[in-house]
Order: sequence, then structure tokens, then C-alpha cells
Amino acid sequence: MNQVRSAAIIIFAVLIMFGTAAGQKRSRPKSKPSPVKQTRVVSSSSKRPVTINFIHGGEVKGNLLQADPETVQVEVQNGRLTIRLSEVASLVFAAVETEAKTTDEESDSPRPVSDPALPAVRKAYTALRKLAEAAKIKLPPPQYGSLLIEIKSAVEEAAASIPEGSLKNDIDRALEVYTDAGKAGNAADRRGTIPISTEPGATLMKKYNIKPELDRLAQPDHLLLDTTLSTIWAVANVYLNNIAAYLRQ
Repeated sequence: MNQVRSAAIIIFAVLIMFGTAAGQKRSRPKSKPSPVKQTRVVSSSSKRPVTINFIHGGEVKGNLLQADPETVQVEVQNGRLTIRLSEVASLVFAAVETEAKTTDEESDSPRPVSDPALPAVRKAYTALRKLAEAAKIKLPPPQYGSLLIEIKSAVEEAAASIPEGSLKNDIDRALEVYTDAGKAGNAADRRGTIPISTEPGATLMKKYNIKPELDRLAQPDHLLLDTTLSTIWAVANVYLNNIAAYLRQ
């Protein structure tokens, strides 16, 4: 609980600092300070790079967008993540660079859309990348499941506009694999094991060729959650890389 309070204090201290710095730059006379709201949004000109360390391990890096007493919202490479402060161990803020950087996408001139399915492919890829980010930080099963529901709807809608072929198959398979990861997380017990005598453990073991752990009688008994997720996410990355290669053409 002390870690959560510390994280919240750091967030609001930085947000207040941004507000003060912005006010000092104005040339007009100072006005009375407005009441501080419970939720603060960071403007695009004062986004602060932050590394969020989780209580149960893992981290995520991005730009702080918004915070309230219960959650913090971070801008990552391919979207936004909302994280509960109860899951945060600490926040580490990086120094803000004074000189703006231009990304490759911004510096390159827009590519003519020769493929009518290209916008739909981009939409599906962007949505799937959010699941990849969630996997990277080992988002807890309940939050992963909620994100999966949202992403599944967006990907299926985009895929409906993509012609049948290997590209659409890669998108469908990536979504299927990330769905299997959600099933694995929900099936695991407190020890982080998934029984193979029931579903989905039995199917996941065969589908992804995962070697099971043995019981006391040296008989195949269960899968380790960490091993299962690592294997599943590695498969998902193959499909994502195929989609990214298409978008780079």
C-alpha cells in the first residue's frame, strides 16, 4: 500500500510541476490558481517519459498522459495503456529532451494508398500491437482479458475488409494466438500451473507443442504458465512480423 501511495504522490507532483512550468511561460498577468482536479491530463507539449515498474515484476516505458487516485494512463508505441496504481511498485521519470525528435514515419512523406485493404491492415496491426505490449509487461489476466475483448472486436471489424489470403490468415491467426494466451492465464492456478487433464491445458499442450511437467509418479501432469505464455507469444510475434513486413513494402 505504501508503494501505491508513493507512486500516486510522484505522479501528482510531476503533474503539478508541469502546470506550474506552463504558467511561468505565459506573458499575461498571473491569475488566481484554479482548484486542482482529481484527474490531471498532461498536454502534448509537456509529456514526461516514464518507466513504470510493477509489483509482480516487469516494466513498461512510455509517456505519462493522465493520472487519478486509482489509475495512470501511459502512451506507448502503438497506443495507450491504463494501469491500476495498485499494480505499480514505482515510477521513474526520465529527463525531458529539449529538442524534439522526428520519427521515421513523420519524416517520410505519406505513401499513396495503392492497396484498398491497406487502411484495414494498419488498423488490425495497431490493435494487435496493443496485445503485444500487454504481453511484454505481463498484464494480469483480468486486465488482459478486458483488453482482449476490446482488441478482438477491432481486429475482426478490420479483417472483414481484407481479402482472403495469407495476409488475412496471419491477422486471424495472431488474434487466435493472443486469445489462447488469455485462456492460459485464466486456467492457471495460484501456483502458476495449468493442468493438462482438462481444457484448455490439453489442447494448448498439443497445439503449441509445449513439454509438460511431471508429477510425483513421473507422469505428464501440468504446464507451467510462464513457459506456456512465452511459447504462445513467440508464435504471435511471427504473425505480427509478417504483417509488419507487408506494411513496410
